[in-house]
Amino acid sequence: MASSENTVIKSTVDTRAKRCESPDTVMQNQSISINLVEFDDVLYRIQADVKAPTKLVLSMALPPQPGQTVTIPAGAQQAISAAYGPVAQILSSTEEGYHISVEFSLDMIPHHSETVREEMINKIASFRSYIMGAPLRSQLERLASGSCIEGPAFAVPHRINEAYFIKPENDAVTVVFPMRFKDPNDATMACTFLYEFNEARKGPSLSQAPSCSYSKAHPMELNGMAPVLAHAANGGYVSFVLNKRHVTVEEAFSEGLEAAGRGQ
Repeated sequence: MASSENTVIKSTVDTRAKRCESPDTVMQNQSISINLVEFDDVLYRIQADVKAPTKLVLSMALPPQPGQTVTIPAGAQQAISAAYGPVAQILSSTEEGYHISVEFSLDMIPHHSETVREEMINKIASFRSYIMGAPLRSQLERLASGSCIEGPAFAVPHRINEAYFIKPENDAVTVVFPMRFKDPNDATMACTFLYEFNEARKGPSLSQAPSCSYSKAHPMELNGMAPVLAHAANGGYVSFVLNKRHVTVEEAFSEGLEAAGRGQ
């Protein structure tokens, strides 16, 4: 699985956090303002002030959706609190042009263990995944606790004019990914690969994995959804059905959320 970490965010946080571990080096943290574009659609701004050398503010602008007002996904604030704890604080005043700004206290990143320290830095570098995977996390947490309620499918935008879809049931959650490609040849190859992938997953060695299906036409879960997002995916549609046993294993749970956050 491809890494969800932004390398610029990771290296910036890592360097500045190391300096915060000693009063002799913390003042080496100078003022910075770094603008980043990820996947041509998500914007970041990393800011820090020399007057507050232990602080770093990370702002994020989500992909624009023509004709729609873009807002932070449901559950994003809770996801930030759960992932970062006291290390992060959501700012009430968001950087102009961005949808969310979070202040990180770098001196609160644990450094008693290199493993724990690196885990937190990797989480900060995976900021996009926690924000954009939040709606799925909320549904899977309900599924794990037995409180999932059947409801209509809803879209979670993750690229410009692209979304994945979540359909909650009482005892399962279906996630549908429309596959779109700019190059028709890529779409043709993808259809072939995804068909073979779907057939391979029917083998006995993967019998405990979440159910996966592939179709060229949009599945019934997307009936009634906005055509610009739900229909005419030239690479077809990949659907996963998860039940409670699939979300009680933390590693698999986390990897699935990261994939959704990246739109993979």
